Amino acid sequence: MMRALHKSTLTLLILAFSNSVFAQTPCDADHRVLLTDYSFSPAELIIAPGETVAFINAEGTHNVNGIKNTVTGDSFNNPESFSLPESEGNINGYCMGVVTFTTAGVYNYDCSIGLQAELGMIGKITVDAFTIQDLLGQYVIPELFNSSYAFNAYLGPELDSTVAYTVFVPNDDAVDEIMEHMQLSQFDMLGFYDLKPALKYHIAKGVYMAKDLLDGQLLPTLYGQDLTISEVDGVFMVNDAEIISTDYTADNGVIHVINKTLAPTGLPKASVWDIIEQSEDHQILASAIQIAGFQEPLRQQAELDPNGSTASGNELPGPFTIFAPTDEAINFFSQKIGMTSDEFLNSPLIYDFINQHIVESRNLGSDITNGQILVNYGGDNLELTVNTDGLFVDNVKIVVEDILAYNGVVHVINAIIPIDIPDPAGNCDIWTVGMYDSDGDGWRETQLYIEVDGELISQQTLIFGSSSFYKFGVDSGAVVNLYSFSPWANVNSESYILFDGNNQEIASSGKNGRRAGNSLGIIACAETPDCGNINVTLLDRSGQDEGWGRGTLDVFINKDLYLSIPFYSGSEQSTSIPVNYGNVFDFYYTEGSFTAEYNSYIIYGPDGDILVDQDNDDQIPASVVDIKVCEDIKDIYSGYTNDNPAVYPNLYSENTDTRVFPNPATNQLTITSDIEISRVSIYDLFGKKMYDKPHQEMAIDVSSLAVGTYIVKAEKTTGFEFFTVSIIR
Repeated sequence: MMRALHKSTLTLLILAFSNSVFAQTPCDADHRVLLTDYSFSPAELIIAPGETVAFINAEGTHNVNGIKNTVTGDSFNNPESFSLPESEGNINGYCMGVVTFTTAGVYNYDCSIGLQAELGMIGKITVDAFTIQDLLGQYVIPELFNSSYAFNAYLGPELDSTVAYTVFVPNDDAVDEIMEHMQLSQFDMLGFYDLKPALKYHIAKGVYMAKDLLDGQLLPTLYGQDLTISEVDGVFMVNDAEIISTDYTADNGVIHVINKTLAPTGLPKASVWDIIEQSEDHQILASAIQIAGFQEPLRQQAELDPNGSTASGNELPGPFTIFAPTDEAINFFSQKIGMTSDEFLNSPLIYDFINQHIVESRNLGSDITNGQILVNYGGDNLELTVNTDGLFVDNVKIVVEDILAYNGVVHVINAIIPIDIPDPAGNCDIWTVGMYDSDGDGWRETQLYIEVDGELISQQTLIFGSSSFYKFGVDSGAVVNLYSFSPWANVNSESYILFDGNNQEIASSGKNGRRAGNSLGIIACAETPDCGNINVTLLDRSGQDEGWGRGTLDVFINKDLYLSIPFYSGSEQSTSIPVNYGNVFDFYYTEGSFTAEYNSYIIYGPDGDILVDQDNDDQIPASVVDIKVCEDIKDIYSGYTNDNPAVYPNLYSENTDTRVFPNPATNQLTITSDIEISRVSIYDLFGKKMYDKPHQEMAIDVSSLAVGTYIVKAEKTTGFEFFTVSIIR
């Protein structure tokens, strides 16, 4: 409903008090309504505030009743009541009177004579003022789309009222800047819980045209705090925003366009990340947050109304309470554990450190009670203590309380909240599991279980963001299993990669949009197998992603149990198993679900060929035994000999004068020798020649060879030498 600028008593200008006077007086007005039997013409009329309407009786006996509905007896509830007395019409038109409508709104009326109203003699006049709400709603002011929508959405009734206002409206560039800063879309911004009071701070009471603004002037706002007008080099400012265009007028006020958004004192203006990043005493903490991948989540806004969500539909993280140790505190802790601060930042401890100091809820110092427990991002309980000495978290003193942010609060502490420092040492190496999410909003409820030699050593997840890392030590020969479990059926943004101590990828799952599964039977510091690896793929064809339940596939090598492979969830799972010369494999299936007919498995050889196919529709898979993968190299190359055909002097010699490097190779292979090499041949493990050229003492291009194990034959004047080479990517 639109209203006029000034509300005044309805003026009824009755031009005469007798028929003779009406007949002699002109019925001049801005609009006319003609009365005939059973109708007003026009029956509906839209006018502007202050305009006049003449009512002219052309036929019959009528009155104009704008007080009470003749049919129902209820009040019309018009902005102002009005009426004209009964009169007799004539062919020349009898002027009943002229009414001036000064108050905006909808006026209903009828004729109360006889059955005129019951038979449809009713009318409506809409007095429509052009208010600030109308001006914003027409989007006629350049570059104000987002602000116009927000002001009308939150403060439409105020801007459509009879009260006079001056509105300082930020342009689209200013809104884009604040949305980027807050990591909010335009729709999430509309739900920002501080938006309405912030908008009220942009509205001054009274009308101030550009010519009325003065240097040093204070303008009271709807929020209750004053805006300060200043003049800098001939340019007028409101607070720190430049007034870039002026005097867009409406009936109830004026709009000026500014190039920044305004915020009243006390209203949170920054994220918890901004507070930490801008603090000179928290630069190490800021670096740690960036390394751990928490920067973007700590800039987001979760306190939305209604509940906010990310682009992928998940709830936004936060709000946050950050217990922020100073640089001095972190340096002291680093030295205590025998590290520099840089070494600490690049250690696996950094993730536990960050998780320990973040709580996903807003906890102001004034709201904390003695003995209160908060659960941090690491899943640990933090105990709060309040006593005469101050406020403490896990016995660490909070030295500065309540640095407010729009998405939480920061408390400064003078020490590190104690964290467990595991010993990741292993005589093989320290391995790293990288957890990734392509949507950037974490793994939600997905968990990754890390098992070494049958013992669960850790349960990890990606809390939020796009990546997180966990390091652990392994001994030579240890068997590592990774189990991924998610309660969600369609998870295609989550993946993980297992790296060894040289940052080489050992195993991965969930790449290319496929659901992350399990990686089993990974042997730490295993020697390079003679024949590469076979791939054991377990499948669930039920469509329910329920795996094999309690079912397993037991893998025996040369009649000894090598690995029992479970399949707890998902539709597909792969396990890589090394193969050496002479290995004979047995695969025993154990049924463990009510839908075993949907279970199946396929065994792929080192060259990708199918060795075992138990992928049969509606049929429980069978056990398969006596599978030979590759023969001994001496059997394959029995035709190649040196001086003595009965021996292979250089095949496994540690004192050969020939060197093949790098091994494993990627795209190039180099061969050097004290004795000239005339020719080089490369064979796969089945004796197929893959390369055969004269040797030119330069790197050999092996980029065309598939990943796997190959035999290199170096032909010299003194005979032959053979070498096993692995090709990796």
